[in-house]
Amino acid sequence: MKETKRTYAMPDNDMLTSCKTLVTHAREDFAELKKVDPTLTIAMVDKWDADVNSGLEDFSSLQTRSSISIATQQVATLMEECKDTIQLLYFHVEQEFVENPSIILDFGKRGAEKAKKNAEKMISLLSLVICTYEKPEINARLKLRFAADFKETLTSLKKRLTDAHVQQSLAKSSQPAETESRILRYNAIWAFTRKLSETAKIAFRNSYAKQQQYNLYDVPAAKKEAEDPKKEKPLDSVEE
Repeated sequence: MKETKRTYAMPDNDMLTSCKTLVTHAREDFAELKKVDPTLTIAMVDKWDADVNSGLEDFSSLQTRSSISIATQQVATLMEECKDTIQLLYFHVEQEFVENPSIILDFGKRGAEKAKKNAEKMISLLSLVICTYEKPEINARLKLRFAADFKETLTSLKKRLTDAHVQQSLAKSSQPAETESRILRYNAIWAFTRKLSETAKIAFRNSYAKQQQYNLYDVPAAKKEAEDPKKEKPLDSVEE
């Protein structure tokens, strides 16, 4: 399925605010605009105005981002707790089994660095750690270094991270359809705004001040070339 993309580069709220400004001018100048475009009706302007207002009052995107942000922060917090716990475990394992350093590999030491950067890998690592810790010959020696409920601590940590990761995935999965619907609505608003802007340029071709009221300034999306210090960054584009 082809990804739905915005037809404008500025942030949504900036685009809607610009459109709202043009709505005000278009109502005042409706007669002049209609002379250039006879298909234009006040009902079309009313709908445009209503759609812009609806967009400005739509906080669902903020709610979606907030849900994702909260879930992501929870995962990040638990990941830090996991890192500390695993680091402590590895220290004691290496100290206790100094005569057999390969034991640390049974606790997943080779994959620890990757697990620190990925919640799914960390959950898998915790599963391996718990399984290895339960081995009688290993548990017998490590229980003197850890509290009696250390295994329960590991199990609880794994469950909390798993739950948080699930919530993060659910929050992210609710985003695509909601975002696509919004983009389609906002693209339609922007298309009508551009149409009015072009109409005004003809209607007020002898008035520079009026033309300026209908100019649209759209900030271009960042380009990879801009990362190259040898290349000049593009200036903000102006709809002519």
